[in-house]
Amino acid sequence: MKSWSGILALAGRLCMSWIFLTSAYSKLFGWQSNVQYVATRHFTNPALVTMMLGGALVIELFGALCLISGFQARIAGLVMALYLITVTVIFHNFWAITNEMARGANYMHFQKNLGMIGGLLMVAALGPGSLALGKQQDSR
Repeated sequence: MKSWSGILALAGRLCMSWIFLTSAYSKLFGWQSNVQYVATRHFTNPALVTMMLGGALVIELFGALCLISGFQARIAGLVMALYLITVTVIFHNFWAITNEMARGANYMHFQKNLGMIGGLLMVAALGPGSLALGKQQDSR
């Protein structure tokens, strides 16, 4: 199994990266619809929304690239986990939703994000594995 660990770690990093890459793409090419979505959570100050979305775009794009390449993957995993915790609490707060269908959908997103946070924390703790750029990181 040891010989497969680098391949499995790379596959895991690629799978985790996909959602962040597509989300970054959505922000780049659908900025206004993202502004409208953020406004549904009562963030209406244009400067704040621009700062939030810009920060999210940077974290999602560069974090995903770090995960894919393995370069600085531990740092990227930790930053992305902290980012995703924040996003999950703000945008998938199922406990505050009264509509049953919306609550169920947000609960599913909340659970999905918990799994992603777990994967990101594992990368932060264990490193990217053997198939990574910048192997100076400990990749037990």
